[in-house]
Amino acid sequence: MLKTLVRGALGSVLSHLPLRTALNLEFLIFHRRLPRLDRPETFNEKIARRKLIDRDPRMPLLVDKIGAKSHVRELLGEELVIPTLWSGERFSERSERMWAYQYVLNASHGIGTNLFIYL
Repeated sequence: MLKTLVRGALGSVLSHLPLRTALNLEFLIFHRRLPRLDRPETFNEKIARRKLIDRDPRMPLLVDKIGAKSHVRELLGEELVIPTLWSGERFSERSERMWAYQYVLNASHGIGTNLFIYL
C-alpha cells in the first residue's frame, strides 16, 4: 500500500519535470545510479532511452494490458483474445465471483503479479 502511494506521488512529481530529467530521476531512484541514455547497455537503460526518443502515440495504449487487449480485439477479432472475467479497482467478495473454472489474477500495473487459482 505504501509503495503504491509513493509511486503515485513520484509519478505526479515526475510528470511536471522535463522528460529527460524525469527519466534520470526515476532511474536513479529505482536503480541507484544514473542511466547511460546516450549509449545504453542494460535492458532497463534501453527501455529508458526508448521512452525518451520513441514518442509513438500507440505506446501508452500497448503497454496497458487492458487497453492492448481491446486494441487486439478491434484489429484481429474476439477469438484471438483471452477473455477477461473482471477488471476494476477492487476485487469483489469470493461469494460474488462464482467462476466455474481455473483462472489467473493478473495485476495490470506490474509484472510478476500473477496469482493462479485452481479449483
